[in-house]
Amino acid sequence: MTVYEFVVTALLCACAAHCVLLDAASILVLLRKARLYALGLLTMAVGRDKRWRSRRVDARTVRAARLIETKRLVFVRHGESEWNRIFNVGPKALAPFKLAIALVREGALLLRGDPGSVFLDAPLTTLGLEQAQAVAALLREPPAGPAAALELATLRGDATAPRTSVVVSSNLRRAAQTAALAFQHRVRGGEAVRVLSCLQEISNNVDAVALAPPGAAPDLPRVPAPLRGPGAFDGAGNLGTKPPRGDGRRRLEAFCAYALAADEGCVVAVGHSLWFRSFFDEFLPSDAAHVARVAKIRNGGVVACSVACDLESRLLPSGVPVFSIPPASVAEIHLGFDVDKLPGRARRAPAARPLVG
Repeated sequence: MTVYEFVVTALLCACAAHCVLLDAASILVLLRKARLYALGLLTMAVGRDKRWRSRRVDARTVRAARLIETKRLVFVRHGESEWNRIFNVGPKALAPFKLAIALVREGALLLRGDPGSVFLDAPLTTLGLEQAQAVAALLREPPAGPAAALELATLRGDATAPRTSVVVSSNLRRAAQTAALAFQHRVRGGEAVRVLSCLQEISNNVDAVALAPPGAAPDLPRVPAPLRGPGAFDGAGNLGTKPPRGDGRRRLEAFCAYALAADEGCVVAVGHSLWFRSFFDEFLPSDAAHVARVAKIRNGGVVACSVACDLESRLLPSGVPVFSIPPASVAEIHLGFDVDKLPGRARRAPAARPLVG
């Protein structure tokens, strides 16, 4: 019997023995988790979230566009999550041991009737919480130059900023935790972070299954009460977790439509690495070789760009709007792209311009 089989068998036996002692509320938690785990496993088996027929923007179409609407975007990747720590950090040889420990922790949550999870909708680790706090600290520091000053003023929501802004978050816990901590000055000031399902991670793994039901804000473990209380989040844009056969590109397009329709001049989106990388890969012009296409934003990293929409494309028979990202608009504000993990050839792709060290 392998270590995985032993741990899983022990957990199942413990859960079965403990079920007779659970109250009605705990049983409901177990049933809901069982449904979400079934959904997550089904997604891992048949999901197509990362596979779609790409419609990359033709560079000639972008250059020929005459009626353009643009919006400034700032992407903030969540801090390190439990899933990141188990599978993406440290020597691969340690992954089985970290997984075994995580399974024990998951079993303990089940036995307590705790609605949280280590794997489903994986939350931030202690390091991830610190990375989110580092973004908040960045906004309190003097800017490194005039360009950085403009971007940071927008992120802070200053009255003197060159453009107004709104903070939106994925419906996954790690993103919402990061949003609450990174932009705590705005939340404490009475501004609500808007939860958007279209920002849910593009992945078939169970950590991308959202625990928050439709219309609700995610639960925020280890976040101070004032940053997760009533009014801190607006869950109206949360449609619930994505379907097993979802299409990631539809969420990318839905976000573009949301951003361009927003009254604010800048949309600050707190989300996920694969979602952000897919966004750049899909909407950068087809002839643009750029590091954003191949590299993930670092945990707690902040990157800005602009998205443009060819308004004439909406008049075509297809009615499908053409979105694009001007390559020169991509700028690293904090930490930026993780090029260290790229193969040598990919590292030679043009980098984004840094604004803040």
